[in-house]
Amino acid sequence: MKHIDFYLFRHGQTGGNFEKRILGQKYDVSLNAKGIFQANELSDNMRDIPLQIIFTSPLKRALETAQIISQKNNIPFIIKDELKECNFGYAEEKLKSEISPDELKCYLSACKNFCFSGGETQLAAATRLMNALNQISETSDKQYIGISTHGDIVRYLLSNFFDTLTGYSIPTLIPLHLMYEDGKFEIDKTFISYRLLIPPEKLIY
Repeated sequence: MKHIDFYLFRHGQTGGNFEKRILGQKYDVSLNAKGIFQANELSDNMRDIPLQIIFTSPLKRALETAQIISQKNNIPFIIKDELKECNFGYAEEKLKSEISPDELKCYLSACKNFCFSGGETQLAAATRLMNALNQISETSDKQYIGISTHGDIVRYLLSNFFDTLTGYSIPTLIPLHLMYEDGKFEIDKTFISYRLLIPPEKLIY
């Protein structure tokens, strides 16, 4: 019987987040001062979790978050391309106010087949992340694993693979505890009972 405790966390704030831009993959920006502070605070919030390794998206904002946690806790990290944010096509780098109301509604909702022109669907992004978690589960010998990734792709994972959490994301400073056992994933009910999941339109970085 193989059991793994995954802790998925979002990167800290970037200038693009502060400006309410859609970041995606091509708009690859670093953490701002608040984001660095948040990454350090996240590290402190996770100090009682015996993480053994972190897998991180290669995008700067997630990678820098992983590096801060890695350095503060002496934990190795591995870059994994499949943990990147969803590809939002033409909408990347645009202000949310520049997006049409209908597209913005789909972006913020659980519309699994929606994608911006030139991008990938919510379902495709969620499947990519789930496949990455499955691959890590099958190949890693670690039990406590951190995943440094992005808010929207985690939201799509929750919507497409955990029906009761449709339309919700995770706050920046609190990791999502996802438990894996013999090919099945389950979310730690404590995370849900404390109502730490929040609608994406109410996210505050």
